[in-house]
Amino acid sequence: MKTSILIRITHFIVLVAFVSAGLWLFDKNFPFSGTVVVTEIFGKHQPTISSLGPSPRLKLDAGTQIMLEGPVYFDVRAPHWFHHAEIVIEYREEGRHLSGIGGLVAEPWTYQLKPFDTIIELNDGWKRGTVEFDLAPLLSVKNVKRFLLDTVGQTGLQLRLRSLVVTFKR
Repeated sequence: MKTSILIRITHFIVLVAFVSAGLWLFDKNFPFSGTVVVTEIFGKHQPTISSLGPSPRLKLDAGTQIMLEGPVYFDVRAPHWFHHAEIVIEYREEGRHLSGIGGLVAEPWTYQLKPFDTIIELNDGWKRGTVEFDLAPLLSVKNVKRFLLDTVGQTGLQLRLRSLVVTFKR
C-alpha cells in the first residue's frame, strides 16, 4: 500500500517536471512576450550571436571590444517568425566614429546601411545608439542574418564598444 502511494507521488513529480520543462522550451522558442533578446558577450562565440570579426580589426580590453578599423561583422540566428530587429549599441568614440549599422541584403557585400534612429548621451561619456531593422529584405542563410558596424576615422584611432544587444520582435 505504501509502495503504491510512493509510486503515484513519484509519477506525479516526474509528470510535473516534464510539463514544466516542456512549457519552458515552448517559451524559449515561441515566447509569450513576442520578443527575444540576444546579448553579445565580447570575445565569445555563442549559438545565437557570433563574435565580432574579423579579429585583426578588433581587440579586447577589460570587458570592452575595441574597434581599430571598420567595418566589422557579426551574425545573428533569427527565428523565422520574427520580422523586426532592434539593435542597441553602447559605445565611446575615441577618434573613430560609428557611422551606422548595415544588414546584408545580397551577396557578396551589399548591405543596407542605416544611421542610428536615436543616440543618447550617457552620463559616463558613453553613447547608446538604437536602430530598427525590417528583417524581410535581409539575406538569410539557414535563418542567420549578417550585420556590419561601419566606422570612419583615421588609422590608429579607435572606437570602444561596451554592449551590443539585438531584440527580435514579431
